[in-house]
Amino acid sequence: MNQRWYYYHASTRCKRLSTKTEIRTETATAAELLQRASALVPALRERSAHAEQLRRLPDDNVADLLASGVYRIGVPRRFGGFDVDYAVCVDVAEELGRGCPSTGWCYGVWVAHAWLIGYWPLLAQEEVLGANPDALIASSLNIGRSTCTPVDGGYRVSGRWEFSSGCDFSGWVMLGVPGIGERNWALIPDSDFEIEDTWFVSGLRATGSKDIVVHDAFVPSHRILDVATAGDGDYSGWELHQQVRYRAPVPTLLGWDLVAPMLGIGQGMIDEFIARLSGTSGPGRTPSPTRSTSVCPRPQPRLTPPGRWSSATSVRSSTGPRRVQASQRLIAPGTVVTKPSPSNSACRRSTRSSTSAAATPSSIPSPCNDFTAMPTPSGTATP
Repeated sequence: MNQRWYYYHASTRCKRLSTKTEIRTETATAAELLQRASALVPALRERSAHAEQLRRLPDDNVADLLASGVYRIGVPRRFGGFDVDYAVCVDVAEELGRGCPSTGWCYGVWVAHAWLIGYWPLLAQEEVLGANPDALIASSLNIGRSTCTPVDGGYRVSGRWEFSSGCDFSGWVMLGVPGIGERNWALIPDSDFEIEDTWFVSGLRATGSKDIVVHDAFVPSHRILDVATAGDGDYSGWELHQQVRYRAPVPTLLGWDLVAPMLGIGQGMIDEFIARLSGTSGPGRTPSPTRSTSVCPRPQPRLTPPGRWSSATSVRSSTGPRRVQASQRLIAPGTVVTKPSPSNSACRRSTRSSTSAAATPSSIPSPCNDFTAMPTPSGTATP
């Protein structure tokens, strides 16, 4: 049988990792949760190569995430979630990405879905999190190649959806479905979907972002979410949970869960680069601007410290030149932006001197020139 078209149920692995049923009553601060994430980084880094070979996360990675409690940052409070700011999970996703890019990515997806489940009707929330607050939820939020037919009490759903990260360990999936309204998602348990192994890629292999296949599954009406009105006309999530995150329309917080791991991946690259560069200067070595710290200073991490997300997402509007306004949205408050050191400037001047005759500053295009043509952004409310 062709391996690329082999089917298997998601429950094969996720059942033994998601069998906890107790509702935790412990509390934790944002700093404590970030420390727990940092403590996982060395083990995640050690397993990262093996994870890429598996093309899914190692069981130990998922078990460590659940045991540390960082997944419960996204879980609604009434189901045992931690009562901390939602931005904490974004910091955690970035930190995990330093150790294992795919683990940071899958965590960002899972924790965002744990938050999103709070917008569904209470009956659906209880089915997913009531018996197991650590239940993991995958997704493919576009409609894919699917059909959704109204029947008594709900809908009949069939189709194929691509790129469902973390689906190997997920007992539920959120799937975009057509034909109901402007934009709708359906909750489907692992007993009603199959995973098709199509994830043969060169990067982020361990995310296991495979295809989801559903064959004529019945989805009751309470498992359908109207995304267009959730948090923007339909405030049942806020009324039920009384948590600020549910006062925001769903689209306003989507995306941060995947941006954060990318920064973590970049920070991990910097960490590895510095570790490899250490000791490359000294007696007997040829000075090189690209390798010798005696010519150019030791590279320093330039990513911002933990906590950037709370301040970055609070930027609403600004005054002043448009270029400044744009930079305020592209660079999170607190970002370390250093001036060039004398040695770095010397390196650049020596490089420029050989090319100054071929080009002048006015003839070199700059993407920054387009900032002056950007319309002034209007203020937007952020939770």
